[in-house]
Amino acid sequence: MTVLVIEDDADAREALVRVLTQAGFTVSATGDGLTALQRLRQEDYDAVVCDLRLPGLPGGGIYDALKEEKPELARRMIFVSGIAYDPAVKAFLESTGQPYFGKPYDAQELIAAVREVVRQN
Repeated sequence: MTVLVIEDDADAREALVRVLTQAGFTVSATGDGLTALQRLRQEDYDAVVCDLRLPGLPGGGIYDALKEEKPELARRMIFVSGIAYDPAVKAFLESTGQPYFGKPYDAQELIAAVREVVRQN
């Protein structure tokens, strides 16, 4: 299974790549929203793990674009964010119906969520 990690914090991105790779996923990563959207349009992924605050295009913008262009992939997005408990952010995250994790998150729960969105969709 292939996963695209979209995270602008280099340390967090490396940690996500390491954890998902150790769990058996093939992982690509980027720290920029526009680069991520370009990759998502050109390549096939089984799941996407995406931060909300990103340079270029925020995670919500990526989600909205995928809903229009690749709705099946939008259903396989998982959000991670250091601001997930902000009321407006939480309202957005809940409106998507997608799994989300506030930072810091439990790596095993995140791995389980990736497997689950792939299994369901």
